[in-house]
Amino acid sequence: MRSLPPKPILSRVKTRHLELLVALGQHGSLRRAALALGIEQPAATKLLRGLEKVVGRPLFVRSPRGLKSNGFGDVMMWHARVVSEALDRAQREMDRLAEGGPQRVRVGAVHSAAPFLIARAIARLKRDQPLIVVEVSIDTSNNLLPLLLSDDLDVLVARPWEIGPETGVAYEALIDERLVVVGRAGHPLAGQDGLILRDVIDRPFALLPRDSPMRRVLAPLFRETGVEAPADLVETASIMTIVALLSESDTVAVLPEDVARFYEDQGTLVRLSPALPAVMGAYGIITRHGIPASTGAEHFLLAIRAVLRALGEDAALIRS
Repeated sequence: MRSLPPKPILSRVKTRHLELLVALGQHGSLRRAALALGIEQPAATKLLRGLEKVVGRPLFVRSPRGLKSNGFGDVMMWHARVVSEALDRAQREMDRLAEGGPQRVRVGAVHSAAPFLIARAIARLKRDQPLIVVEVSIDTSNNLLPLLLSDDLDVLVARPWEIGPETGVAYEALIDERLVVVGRAGHPLAGQDGLILRDVIDRPFALLPRDSPMRRVLAPLFRETGVEAPADLVETASIMTIVALLSESDTVAVLPEDVARFYEDQGTLVRLSPALPAVMGAYGIITRHGIPASTGAEHFLLAIRAVLRALGEDAALIRS
């Protein structure tokens, strides 16, 4: 007679089991985990043994020095944290709806994605879901990633500069990005063919801060001209400040091509060179690995992908 297949863990694991696993991951000992849950240590021990019986495997190695999770325990603690955070997020969303508040999505994006991709995605989202409130933070990738990891943002459209296997994020590449030198409309160098970086290095420059991903890319190009950076330099993380400065002077700047194109179309800036040999690399969608997206974030991601499909070949999509 064939034995019945085991019941799924979901039907047998209790909420208290998940709470204990999360507490063990946070506090590192059964005593401190029990204290955090407001129960006695023997009760926590019994709860843990019951969980191990449910999953059919030992999750921790016992020793006189205490508990140490094994591979199975690491897996269960990670997934318990994911489930706990998802339920907390669901509670916050329901509380907001119950109070009459709207659904919300918190988006972080690099400067170059704002005029090209983010604005179009938001316009599409608002057309389909007008009551979702969108919060947008524009900054460099290295400044945005900590906000995602601390759950202060739902999704990033940024570069994977700071992403390693231990970071705990998922990355989906979208668009390659080039850099160009720009100046104001009517700039003295406008219309001169064949300009390269060496031809403008002695001009006043406005650039993103030295710790930004763009400056890392530009550093070897500047060194090829014999300098570490332009001598006459303004540094700011604000693209708007750079554009305003360029409009008031003969200062030049290096900007992502999509940003430059946006201001060219407005008649504000002109391109002073072809694309530089260095590329910024792809930017794409970054989310926390294994953490389900909020309802608002799901709608936003659908909107981004719809925009990219509509752009097709013109978007220079990265294809596998």
